[in-house]
Amino acid sequence: MLRLILALIFVVVYLIVSLPIMLILWIVRFFTPKAAYAMQRIVQWAFSVVWHIAGVKLEVRGTDRLPRDGAALFVANHRSFFDVIVGYSLLKRRTIIISKDSFKKVPILNLNMMFIGCKFIDRKNLRQGVEIIKACGEEAKAGTSVLVFPEGTRNRGDALKLLPFHDGTFMIAQRSGCPVVPMAFTGTAEIFEAHKPWLKAGKVILEFGEPETIAELPKEFKKHPGNYFSEVITGMLEKHGR
Repeated sequence: MLRLILALIFVVVYLIVSLPIMLILWIVRFFTPKAAYAMQRIVQWAFSVVWHIAGVKLEVRGTDRLPRDGAALFVANHRSFFDVIVGYSLLKRRTIIISKDSFKKVPILNLNMMFIGCKFIDRKNLRQGVEIIKACGEEAKAGTSVLVFPEGTRNRGDALKLLPFHDGTFMIAQRSGCPVVPMAFTGTAEIFEAHKPWLKAGKVILEFGEPETIAELPKEFKKHPGNYFSEVITGMLEKHGR
C-alpha cells in the first residue's frame, strides 16, 4: 500500500507542477522547436520516478541494436500501464506515443501528452485512425520516432499468446521508410495489473529487437507485417524464460 500512496502523491504533485512548466515551455516554443523535446525529457523523468517508486527491478537488453540516426517505429507487446511508463522513459530520441483516446479526457495528463505530441486514436473511428497513422508517418519522415502497441489494448490472457497486431500500424514505417524496432516486455503486469489496485515490486525485462524496414521483410510478410513482428516479439518473450 505504501508504494501506491507514494506513487499517487508523486503523480498529483508532478501534474500540478507541470502546469507552469508547460506554460513556460509553450512560450519558449515560439523561439525554438526544442521545447517539446524538453517536455519529453521531463515526462520521461516523471515516468522513471514512478517505476522506481513501484519497485521495478529493470533489466534492459539489446540497447546496442537501437538505430543511431533517424526515426524508428517502436512496436511492443502490451500487458500493463507500466509498458508505457517504463518503455517511454528509456527512449532517448524525440519520440511520440499513439494512445487510446480515453487518456485525452484525463485533466492535466492530457495536456502533458499533447505537449509532447502524443496522438489519441479512437479505435471505433476508422477514418480518424487512418489520419493519425498518416500524421505519424509524416512525423517519422521529419525524424520523430513513434511508440505504439499494435495489439490495440492490453493483453490480459497468456503472455505468450499476443493479440493480433494491426497491420495499419506499420503504415507509419511504410510511408516514412523508417525501421521498425520490436520491444518485448516481461513482468510489467505483475507490478500492478495482477493484484491491482496495489503495486508490488518485481523484475521487469525489456528487450529491444533488431531494427528492420518493411522492405527488408520476407515477401510473404510484406503485406502483413503485423504477423511478422508479432512472431519476433513472441520469440523474444520465450527467451525471457518467465
